[in-house]
Amino acid sequence: MPAAAPPSPSTSAPTPQRRAGPRWLLALCLAGLGGSGAVWAEELEVSGSGWRAGRLEGLRVGPRGLSLAEGAPIGTWTHAFSAPPPGSDFDRCLPSLNPEPFPEGASISLRLRFQVAGPQGPQWTDWRPLGRYGRGAELPRSEESPPSRGVQVEVDLVTSARPLLGGEAQLIFRRGAGGAPTLRRLVLDRWRRVEEAPLPPRVAHPAWGQVTAPPERSQVWLGPALAPRTCSPTSLSMVLALHSPPCSSLEVAEGVYDHAGDIYGNWCFNVAYAGTRGLRARARHLSSWREVEDEIAAGRPVVISHRYRAGQLSGATVEATVGHLIVLVGFTPEGELVVHDPAGDTRRGRPIRRVYRRDELWQTWQRNHEGVAYLVEPEGR
Repeated sequence: MPAAAPPSPSTSAPTPQRRAGPRWLLALCLAGLGGSGAVWAEELEVSGSGWRAGRLEGLRVGPRGLSLAEGAPIGTWTHAFSAPPPGSDFDRCLPSLNPEPFPEGASISLRLRFQVAGPQGPQWTDWRPLGRYGRGAELPRSEESPPSRGVQVEVDLVTSARPLLGGEAQLIFRRGAGGAPTLRRLVLDRWRRVEEAPLPPRVAHPAWGQVTAPPERSQVWLGPALAPRTCSPTSLSMVLALHSPPCSSLEVAEGVYDHAGDIYGNWCFNVAYAGTRGLRARARHLSSWREVEDEIAAGRPVVISHRYRAGQLSGATVEATVGHLIVLVGFTPEGELVVHDPAGDTRRGRPIRRVYRRDELWQTWQRNHEGVAYLVEPEGR
């Protein structure tokens, strides 16, 4: 989903895991949402030997992940993903890929198709392209496609006007002049959107009073051409500084740039870039503050994407924004959010580190937007 940074401050812009056979590692979440009951969400992950459960053509499973067979110029991996539990469905799907660094010209394309509920029974959509990842001319790049049976791709996020019951994923590997691509991990996050997600009760957590220590960085420092557009790579670069060799905000921006969409805020390309730096990275829908608190307690800051109108966020860097990413770095002793907001600029007396109210940030993150976060951690944890 495009997530542009706000304009300059002088202007206003509008749980437990289980194994499902040999196929996918599933992390299920049934999050109670006050009077609206429960919302179903599921994270599907395939990696390691799990790649062998799919149909491989021209590919092999190696010690680093899935890659092209010796001499093969192109290869495909296709696999059905499980249906939700009885009585459940989803209307959102967000993929994350964790590739090894791409050789020059090499690429991986992702396609998805879905079973859609209909009056005469389930129906299949056409294959929907979810982007081409890689390194080289015009890569990475998102791909446009018309809606199919009410399912559409909004740059990086699949949304559906009708309940989704299951589907298939397909990866297409292409060799480049520099060699073959390798993919360590594919994650699909599925959920049903709740339009007015009730604010969770405030319950004390060990993360309260704890603040992680990523560096403070401002997108403004990238200059006038990039400053209004680079909240996502600037936020991600702060997190990467804790987990991998140092990298600048500009380096991250160049690595995540969507050449087709002409944006830096493609959620999928941002986490894929973190993956190329040897990290486990996912773009996920979170449905509670407890998930954020658990990450902070483990020493891992969380990047979130939110939007707000004038007056909805006290002490914000800008009055309003149609899409902006920030880093949640910790909590005050009372449970309010300590953030690094890349639209701040310490060189001009505008703090990057700020405290935002828990209830207001819930509104801007969950109700105004999709509740999406980047979760980044070292491999093997």
